[in-house]
Amino acid sequence: MTNQAEFLTSAVDGVCVVAIQGEVDIANVEGLKLCLEKAGEERGPGLVVDLTRATYFDSRTIALLADFATKMRVHRQRVALVAPADGFAARILQIAGLPLIVPAFQSTADALNSVKQPTGA
Repeated sequence: MTNQAEFLTSAVDGVCVVAIQGEVDIANVEGLKLCLEKAGEERGPGLVVDLTRATYFDSRTIALLADFATKMRVHRQRVALVAPADGFAARILQIAGLPLIVPAFQSTADALNSVKQPTGA
């Protein structure tokens, strides 16, 4: 792989957003795990993972996202994904069935609204 991923973290409306740009593979999936774990330490409603600019990821990334979302639920925090329908990520997520475990949205705004929604709403 030549376009190794960058993991960019920001806060939007009190929610941490991790944007993945480039390719996530065996060489850097642990870096993504560390980034998500650090971002998950923030005590807010949850976290958004933006896959809009992710150009490649494999089953290791899918498993990582599923495991991370499960761990966040234990702490009563939500995880939402951003994966526009016309992008690489949306196709892979659908094939893997990840949206059955972690909600995926077309836009960051929709993902943020999902994470900020009160429990039980």
